Amino acid sequence: NTVWKCYGMADIIVALIVFGIIFIAVTMGQWVIAVILGLVAVGMFIPTPDGIFYTCVYENIRFLFSKKKYTKGAKNAKESVDALVDLKEIKDSGLIAYRGGVYGRVIKVGQKNFGIEDVVQQNIDINYFANALKLLDQNQSADIVKIDRPVNLDGFSSELFARLSAAKDSDEEKCIKIIKENILTERIDRIDRLNNIRKQYLSDYYIIVYGRNELDLESTAVNVASEIAKCGLGTQLLNMRDTAVFLKYSFSRNFDEREIKNLKDDELLDWVKPKEIVFRANKYKIDGTEAAVLAVSDYPLRVKNAWGAELFNIPNTKVVMHVKPEDKFKAIRRIDKCIGEMETKQIISDKASEANSAETHRATMDTLLDALQTENESLFDVTLTVTAYNYISNDNYKKAARRSMLTGNFRPSTLYGLQIEGFKSAAVSPVSTLKSQERGINSSSLAAAFPFVRTFVLD
Repeated sequence: NTVWKCYGMADIIVALIVFGIIFIAVTMGQWVIAVILGLVAVGMFIPTPDGIFYTCVYENIRFLFSKKKYTKGAKNAKESVDALVDLKEIKDSGLIAYRGGVYGRVIKVGQKNFGIEDVVQQNIDINYFANALKLLDQNQSADIVKIDRPVNLDGFSSELFARLSAAKDSDEEKCIKIIKENILTERIDRIDRLNNIRKQYLSDYYIIVYGRNELDLESTAVNVASEIAKCGLGTQLLNMRDTAVFLKYSFSRNFDEREIKNLKDDELLDWVKPKEIVFRANKYKIDGTEAAVLAVSDYPLRVKNAWGAELFNIPNTKVVMHVKPEDKFKAIRRIDKCIGEMETKQIISDKASEANSAETHRATMDTLLDALQTENESLFDVTLTVTAYNYISNDNYKKAARRSMLTGNFRPSTLYGLQIEGFKSAAVSPVSTLKSQERGINSSSLAAAFPFVRTFVLD
């Protein structure tokens, strides 16, 4: 919602206040102060990729005076990890309880070779996914999450060990026994390297549904899982221990999930939560692992099916898309306002590129308005964050993630001075604190993100 160029009503009010101060300085004869304030004000209102410059300065000043280190069990509640992590309890059914009376239910979603399907089948899959999103009511929200998780080959190892034991106990000739033992041992060593030493990480997808009523939430989660299963994707509602493992991976992958076998149920929540988080202006460190949160601040106007697949499959990242349905009447009012702004931009713009962009934007808004009023379309407020982790000791880990986002025509925001807010939004929780990065996307376009794409063939 802009008043002029890229300036909104809030910016105009701030500018009027600054102008008022300068005017007072002039009337009092303080010309030097007025000139200095005028020059500073010009610099402060310069547009930047992350917003107007004065807002960036304000965010960094606020970060300068905020808490930067959070530890588990800190005496001061404001310095405790619990001040950042809203997790309260993991129930026996797998239901997650958050502070504030909100609950979450985790659904694991499989993957498919989406690229080998024809366009008709792709659109059918997308339509089912869109129907699943429409099952959310106004009091519910959801997260679509991708984490990197190692391939677990324990089952293969145990099977080979069993065969090796059988080979030793058999009555075959000695030379054949030796050959079999050598082959099986070599296979076990190869699997051990992949399973424990040089782990192979693949993308794992989850949908977390949030709500305040436990029964309604469980019903919605079951229906969402059932609708997504129509796409040919496997779905599973996670139990207590699987939920705990997923939550642990949502913070960092630098642990062995086999640790959970030695834990009691009442120890799971303490195991899940990080021990220490230290923030800097453009990154943070969680239990010794360096990471940085990037947010998608602008989306391409034209995309193909599964436009989210490449973005979600960036290596060494966690991707969280937070979606919340908007009331239809409010959505129509927002679009009416946007169409009016685009019409004004077309008239007053003195650049052909700006006029063309406004015309394209207006055309998409007209189409969306028609779909909302005459078809079964819904509008969602979407926040999309990419958390880049420095797992491989690469100083350019953040640049690599940013480059991958730019390749897909997404405009990333580095969230300089907003890493704490970015961490909260990127956590698996119903909280979304990056309102400035929130965008309205209709259900069919959102479903076309369809990130559940298998990028490999597993033999």
